Amino acid sequence: MLGERIRELAAGRITQSELVSRTGLGKGTVSELWWGKSNPTLGTLLTVAGELGVGSVEELLAPFGTQLMLKEMRSNDLNIA
Repeated sequence: MLGERIRELAAGRITQSELVSRTGLGKGTVSELWWGKSNPTLGTLLTVAGELGVGSVEELLAPFGTQLMLKEMRSNDLNIA
């Protein structure tokens, strides 16, 4: 599901190789994200969201109904406002 969303947002705009170059993430990490085979950290999602031109992780994950989960992660687990 996440991989499909990343490919959808990247289509015609950025390749896997470009995403590796622009984010500084490893080639394997980006490949796993691209094909939905990883469980990325919030930091990785923030980095990828920025390069895909979405304003936030919430927007990246919006099709999955994760806004509440992310809000709880930020305030409780990560101490992020």
